[in-house]
Amino acid sequence: MINFRLRASTIVKRLPAATHVSHHTAVRLWGGVAPDSADIHVSMASREARCRRAGVAAHLGNPAAQTTVCNGLSISTPAQAFLDLAGAGVSLVDLVIAGDSLVKANDLDPVQFLAAANAYQGRNAKRARRAASLIRTGVDSPMERGYAC
Repeated sequence: MINFRLRASTIVKRLPAATHVSHHTAVRLWGGVAPDSADIHVSMASREARCRRAGVAAHLGNPAAQTTVCNGLSISTPAQAFLDLAGAGVSLVDLVIAGDSLVKANDLDPVQFLAAANAYQGRNAKRARRAASLIRTGVDSPMERGYAC
């Protein structure tokens, strides 16, 4: 995980100041489970600022996105990372797995995810609300939910 964090930090430093780590990468850095992606996912402030580099998945950021700074790295909050995945079209099952794992890893209340999803107006908002309604505390693994990975 240290090498992954270092890779993300290095990429953000080389990109415009308005970028933050998001999507799959943010979920993983918060200790959650995200669908496999070898890329470092970042959100950019504008289409003009988006980069095209191998190993980087650059997304157009939402000005209303909730971010924080963790260990010197600008990153989507756990609930925002969940919404980032929804906007990227991640399946309902993968969203629930991500949400469950983020709640467990960060000792969060699933209500935070439900509130964020209910306020969300972006792509796949309906899927985000459905997934958020299924997030539970205390789930140890995707298999515990009864999903086959």
